[in-house]
Amino acid sequence: RGTLGPGPRIGNRVSPRIAAKRLPLSPIYAPITSAPDLIGPNVTIAHILNIIATALSATCIATLAQAQDDLIPLDAQPAWNAVGRVDTGGIASAKTCTGTLVAPDLVLTAAHCVDAYRDAAPDVASAVTFTAGWNRGRFAARRRAASIAFPTAPLTNTIRSHIVSDVALITLAQPIPDIEPLALANLPPASDFLAFAGYANAHLHAARLKTGCLHRPPDDGIIFLTCGVISGNSGAPILRGLPDNPQVVGVISSRSLTGSLGVVVNEWLRTRVPVNAP
Repeated sequence: RGTLGPGPRIGNRVSPRIAAKRLPLSPIYAPITSAPDLIGPNVTIAHILNIIATALSATCIATLAQAQDDLIPLDAQPAWNAVGRVDTGGIASAKTCTGTLVAPDLVLTAAHCVDAYRDAAPDVASAVTFTAGWNRGRFAARRRAASIAFPTAPLTNTIRSHIVSDVALITLAQPIPDIEPLALANLPPASDFLAFAGYANAHLHAARLKTGCLHRPPDDGIIFLTCGVISGNSGAPILRGLPDNPQVVGVISSRSLTGSLGVVVNEWLRTRVPVNAP
């Protein structure tokens, strides 16, 4: 188990400030890491009204559940070692994303986290690192990227098209054989709670587990969660099966007015990653 020495002391509360850049035309949607504006000339009033309707309907059910947001303690960290930090500026970087080991040599994250490395040669892609199980300066493994795969770029420059394609698979230069990957799975019924585990730029030293998230049935591959997200949560796995058998049903992409948006496990991922779909 690697270590960089003792990590910083932490408190029990984290500032809720969100460092995301707001888009010029809509307060409803914004990426949660540094990413280009995703709203373009082809966005329509119908797109915006649909997102507003989704957000407003979610407020009606948000009161039915109280999401919990807990720092993963050191003694519980081994169970979450498949979740790690995705960095392009090293572990000391002030900005990060989250990634999940879904095969010994594959890490699932959000495309906008690593979009600058689209079509990059291996020596360039190697600037991207995955640090598994990072918690207060300790970690289970660290690997550089060998290549990064993206879905086909969206044909239309709309909010919806960018969110649906906001996934990427990082192939590691060397596999991580000692950590059990998290399996992909189907989205459960809307009556089941979901969760996500992710890092954030406000607390880079350890991941937090947010549970008790309500969700709507997917809309063209987009999951709406009632749980909020902050900068750095991009790429975090959306999970079912807690506490005993966490499985990945989607990837956190962005924030919305009353919660967050994710990408459901889709055919592009299913053809590249072993799927356990009960």
